[in-house]
Amino acid sequence: MGSERRKVTRELAGLRRALGVEVRHYMWNAYRAHCQLKVVLVENVSSIPAIFVEDKAKLPLPQIYPNAVIHIGEFGECAADIVLFFNRVNVTREAAERLLQHPSSQNLPSATVAWAVEGLIRIAEVGIRLLPELKTGIVAEDQRDDDVINNIKSELADWNARRSAFGVS
Repeated sequence: MGSERRKVTRELAGLRRALGVEVRHYMWNAYRAHCQLKVVLVENVSSIPAIFVEDKAKLPLPQIYPNAVIHIGEFGECAADIVLFFNRVNVTREAAERLLQHPSSQNLPSATVAWAVEGLIRIAEVGIRLLPELKTGIVAEDQRDDDVINNIKSELADWNARRSAFGVS
């Protein structure tokens, strides 16, 4: 019985590390896409095609999370944030795909782009809460967490100050 428990503990630790890598990957991509799309909004670009927004906001499909779902309850208090994080990734991904069918797909309204910008930074915001819980075991990765958190918090403050100007409440 003891060896079985150790095996489960090792597997859960491995899954935690793998999810840590995946969360960091999505956080960085969401943060980067948020910044790129926010620049387009702030600089008041005259034409914002849906394909441009979709290209930036469409995050790849998760690879680790779908296989971890059956073990989520074993992650303790961060389980709800893990589910919320990947839910936001999927919602943003699906919304980005739907933009191509938008009636104004050649020139999206700035409010539509602003909602994509909002969704992306909210992914990164939830990710901040997960970083301490999902260490990767890769020293170089884990040591960058503070810098990533500071960058995202700074961007969150800037976006929260600007968002109402673009119709995001």
